[in-house]
Amino acid sequence: MGNKQSALKLSNISKIYPGVIALRDINLDVEKGAVHGLIGKNGAGKSSLVNIISGVIVPTEGEIQVADRTFTHLTPMSAQENGISIITQDAQLIPDFTVAETLFSPNLLKKNGLIDWKSIRARAQEAMDGTNFKVDVGIKNRDLSISFQKFILLIKAFYIDESSVVILDEVSASISPKDQHVLFDIVREAKNNGKTILYITHRMEEIKQICDRVTVIRDGRSIATEECATLSEAKLTSYIVGQAEYKVDAAGVADAKAKLEAAETVCSVRRLTSVGKFNNISFEVRKGEILGLAGLRGSGRTEIFRTISGLDKFDSGAIEFEGREAAMKTPWAAKEAGIVYLTEDRDAEGLVLNHSVESNLLISILNRFIKCLFISPRQEEAAAEALIKKVKIKALAKQEVQTLSGGNRQKVVIGKVISGNPKLLLLDEPTKGIDIDAINSVLKFIKEELSETMAMVITSPGLGELMDICDRILVISEGEIVHEFFRGEFSEEKIYALM
Repeated sequence: MGNKQSALKLSNISKIYPGVIALRDINLDVEKGAVHGLIGKNGAGKSSLVNIISGVIVPTEGEIQVADRTFTHLTPMSAQENGISIITQDAQLIPDFTVAETLFSPNLLKKNGLIDWKSIRARAQEAMDGTNFKVDVGIKNRDLSISFQKFILLIKAFYIDESSVVILDEVSASISPKDQHVLFDIVREAKNNGKTILYITHRMEEIKQICDRVTVIRDGRSIATEECATLSEAKLTSYIVGQAEYKVDAAGVADAKAKLEAAETVCSVRRLTSVGKFNNISFEVRKGEILGLAGLRGSGRTEIFRTISGLDKFDSGAIEFEGREAAMKTPWAAKEAGIVYLTEDRDAEGLVLNHSVESNLLISILNRFIKCLFISPRQEEAAAEALIKKVKIKALAKQEVQTLSGGNRQKVVIGKVISGNPKLLLLDEPTKGIDIDAINSVLKFIKEELSETMAMVITSPGLGELMDICDRILVISEGEIVHEFFRGEFSEEKIYALM
């Protein structure tokens, strides 16, 4: 590092849970006034590291140095007091707050013991005008785009709170390429003003564009720290996924192709385009097949699912289902045809948390239990118990879903979406946010039970999960399919680089 000072330094940081080592001897040295990248696969340990820096969790071992102060751990308050701000990929703003209120919360300016709204609005407008964002600071957050909400938090961290170290955790996810350029401009200007930025991302091209140095995290360890100007993409990829011997299994590829060609085509997507989300998407999925969509968040994979399932409209192209063109105009129409979508946001969109397991499992097929205008409780109970047993949910039928673990909640969602015996199942990150035992249980159920009777398209936060259960993997980058892999030619390194 020469004569350069450390703004944030982690030394031998470990986090050990019962039976699980989340982080082991992590070392990270972020130079003052630099943009330092942090990159790694899903599950590599990035989130745990961010939670330690922000004071959300306490490390088992190691030291944290902020400027010239050393800590065994931080708290959210002490992190803030020492000039650390964190902006996450999901802009967490209060919808009814104005831009001005957001910029100065929670430390609103006061005069004579009262909130000085006039000064707050004036200083907020001055800050916005100084960053070339022409927006009325009286506008409420709910009326802003997702990208602009993130920009508001950036302006707050860099210009209002005057944080010395700002951690940007996947902030480029779910914003357009145009807005990414705006994000980079804000980061570069902040760096020129002496700010220190820890930039966390999955995207290698962003690391090369915006960062001075990068640290790679893999399997809970810091693998390497390199200067970005001289780091090749191939070398960075090898750091991220590890160097493993790769050899195509030609016989395996031929078998996979033959199996799929012999199977009945359930759904065909032809040149499907939704402007600004995805472009020219074409693929087929067959009965008994598990087709993986590998792509980073914001690549368009979720939007493709939402379009096929009737939640979102598309601009051009066609969807054929069982040999007939079938543009699903509503989720209900898709469900009636046999297409069901499992959302990635289980708690907000997939479950009614204060209702029972039974209610959630059967909510979409209640019409089956109606006799003489009344619902048959006996049939309901029998159907619910059958699904609980099939999906291996560890809960009682009458138990509220909000009392269950993440893994069992996810199994309830899966039970709900298969209750109607769909022909095509769209699974958007079915293992997101659940522990390793639950992940293995869910993947085994998908592979051994569901694939026998239906076609499936699946995304996952980890490439290893797709490689374990999929027959084919389509790689999606920036809204387009860029490559197709058959089982027998899966390569984590190649897929990650293409993503």
